[in-house]
Amino acid sequence: MKVSSLIGMSALMLATQAQAGDIRDQMNIQTGKAELIVPGVAPQQVAEQVKDALTQFAIPANLNFHPLPSPLPSRPGSPSEKQLVINGAPATDYVCGGAYAEITKTPPPVQNAFYYNRELLHSCLYAFQGGVKIDIVFHIVKSTESITSSIFNGITKAIRGSDGERITSHLKENITEIKKNLPTLLVNRIEAPGMPIQEPDKEVVAKIIPPQLETKSATGSKQDNSVAAAPAQMQSAVSQPTSGVDLSFLGARKELTAMGFKFYDQDQFVDAARRNDFLTVRLFLAAGSIRPSAPDSNGQTALNFANKNREMKFFLTAFVEAEKQGKYPGNISDAVFAK
Repeated sequence: MKVSSLIGMSALMLATQAQAGDIRDQMNIQTGKAELIVPGVAPQQVAEQVKDALTQFAIPANLNFHPLPSPLPSRPGSPSEKQLVINGAPATDYVCGGAYAEITKTPPPVQNAFYYNRELLHSCLYAFQGGVKIDIVFHIVKSTESITSSIFNGITKAIRGSDGERITSHLKENITEIKKNLPTLLVNRIEAPGMPIQEPDKEVVAKIIPPQLETKSATGSKQDNSVAAAPAQMQSAVSQPTSGVDLSFLGARKELTAMGFKFYDQDQFVDAARRNDFLTVRLFLAAGSIRPSAPDSNGQTALNFANKNREMKFFLTAFVEAEKQGKYPGNISDAVFAK
């Protein structure tokens, strides 16, 4: 069941309850989100493990699969926002467009003749070349405004904190449970109303997901160029064949891992140039998680060592120039590398 249906169902129940009595409560909906990344695990396994983690206290989580995108994109998708007005209260719905799986959890509400409170969870899972992105959306739906509701809400706040604190706590509990099943889980972002945004693994995630670049078209509208076209010099460099080596975005990461390298390690990339290891340099650039011009921990760049190899110097220079022009987004399209 989609979250719009979940919110709509709660709204209908509350509206019916209000119409049956003398008290006209207005519904309030507070929403928080968590963005998680699981690198290197098969999408179906991630979905099953997330469902298992969210099924707690005998309350089942429902899992629905959709077709996987083919080929996998370099960047994962995200839920799209949809603004709603329910019983006069504004609410933000999220639709899982492009997700390969959706997970919902709908515990029964806490309610009586004077009070209504319900918590709804909806998760969208997006597969991409670097792994799986999990977006968890958590809603608190409750009645407000009447004297009795205000009393109950005040008691609830005193016990478990504000809505923002409750949402943050719930999201962190879910993350802890998921991490038990998926130890490589990274937390890119947690946000809740009235609470500071938390981004504990932002830097690591940035090495896995290529940055999204925006340019303006002739009409002035923004266009997503997360996999930007490489300039002619760069395309010429990367199109040179390497027999038996997969220079696609995902293939390069697998090749480097099999060789004992970390595809996001700037020091290892620069060291490959120092060793005059042209193949490994190409694999690091194809994997897309280092920066061609960035120095290592000793302040050296790959270009500092490229004078030993004329071909590598030309190759690195092409990528460095593209980076300066904003055309090296962290990875180059598979079509370019696969030539």
